Amino acid sequence: MIASALLIQNINRIGIFSSLTETEIKELLNYASYEEYKENQMIFNENDSGASLYIVITGKVKIFRVLSDNTIHEISNFTDNEVFGEMSFLDNQARSANAEALCETSLVKLSTDNFEQFSQAFPDAAFRFHKNLITEIQARLRKTNDRYSYHIIWGKTMKTALAKNYEELLQSNIELSASRNFLFNVINSSSDIIIVINDDYEVMLFNSGAERALNYKASDFINKSAKKLFYDELAFDILIKDVISRKSLSDYEIDLKASDNRKIIVSLSAFTLSPVINNSKFGEGLVLVARDVTQKKILENQLRQNEKMIFLGKAVSEIVHDIKNPLTIVQLSKDSLQIKLEDYRGSQPQLQKDVEVDFGKIDESVERIQQIITNTLEYAKVVPGKKTRIDIMEVAAKSIQLSGINLKDNENITLDLRSVSGSPVYINGNASQLEQVLVNLITNAIQAIKKGIDGKIEVAVGASDGRARVSVTDNGCGIGADDMQYIFEPFYSTKSSDKGTGLGLSICQAIVSQHDGLINVKSGAGGTEFVIDFPLA
Repeated sequence: MIASALLIQNINRIGIFSSLTETEIKELLNYASYEEYKENQMIFNENDSGASLYIVITGKVKIFRVLSDNTIHEISNFTDNEVFGEMSFLDNQARSANAEALCETSLVKLSTDNFEQFSQAFPDAAFRFHKNLITEIQARLRKTNDRYSYHIIWGKTMKTALAKNYEELLQSNIELSASRNFLFNVINSSSDIIIVINDDYEVMLFNSGAERALNYKASDFINKSAKKLFYDELAFDILIKDVISRKSLSDYEIDLKASDNRKIIVSLSAFTLSPVINNSKFGEGLVLVARDVTQKKILENQLRQNEKMIFLGKAVSEIVHDIKNPLTIVQLSKDSLQIKLEDYRGSQPQLQKDVEVDFGKIDESVERIQQIITNTLEYAKVVPGKKTRIDIMEVAAKSIQLSGINLKDNENITLDLRSVSGSPVYINGNASQLEQVLVNLITNAIQAIKKGIDGKIEVAVGASDGRARVSVTDNGCGIGADDMQYIFEPFYSTKSSDKGTGLGLSICQAIVSQHDGLINVKSGAGGTEFVIDFPLA
């Protein structure tokens, strides 16, 4: 619908829309419809289906129920710039009351289906709308609960009015139950992590978004300390102090801990909630709303690594150029001296012998330097290769074959290839570059297993959720906790200087990034697992 500037400004003043910009409200109204009703015309009836909320533009709407004796129980009235019908908006349940236009009335109607389309296009605006809705429902809960308590007291003290007030008490209870169900559905339908804790920092609510992200069941944490959900319990204490002092926080980056001990990086918003009921006790509580940004952080890190590799390639090329010229002079000078010494071959045999030994050392050193130059240039210049549709299973099989030569020194290691999906897994990529990645990971795995140990290395290939997945797992010594954050840094190596340049994993990450993929690692005392995923072709 086409929305006027005045309409947008009026809607912006409504509580649940107050955090949306005028531009966002305009976009939201594009997903809504405009409806007009005559005096005494029904908008909807009790038990009607339909998940929609309404905004009164002009006019007046009565919400009522027909009681068992056919009397009308008026629940509430709504006029200009007020909202009704929120209950069915998210829970898709039948209408619990009737709605009638008391005069000529114009409404804006927003269905859940249309709001879902808006949420996909504007997720941040939808998130803020949900947050405001939670606050509104919380206020309604308190109001309804007060009414409920009032009617209990009234029923005990005014026995003569019990029959008259029974229907109203029943309605209050219905409203309370519906409000609680509505609030639960709102919270549970969110893909974000939502956790509510009481004043003792025990978990009171653990939504389905939290279950999916952290791989816990809600029952694992209800009435238990929320500290265990945080990777660093000290960081949790600091967070609590910040929230209490400021009453709310937003875009607060902190690490949560999944059930398998994975670190989940989240962007967290938090605000105080009062009152919070816990075993009939009222007190301050906290609402924590978090969004998983782990993959975003990984991508940002890979981007930084790629930038480092570009700089590295340029720097190495310049350094190598400066080394090659004097190295050539050394070689030529040595050859010249060797020719000149031919004149002394017969008269100075011992000198000739000593010189030949020194020349041999020079040759070995020059050869070593040249090899280092060649390897460094190869590693430093990661140039995107031509991509074709390839079966990653075939790439993995060839990589294992190429890596087999490294098993000669350790016959106790088994190297296996496993297909998780049982069918070909195709991606768009450069086969030789991906072989380089897997050979490097397999070689590292071999070197991580001590000689004499019954080692096992498994390469697994599968696909799920539109992504190809390749893992290299070993039962070696693992990567130390202090080394984990640096293993993808150029020239950082846990090996001795004669066994590695510290560029292998940096190159692996750069190649994977060029294939729009991600590379992650988990390691402990029981071994290491590298996991790579790519978009399916």
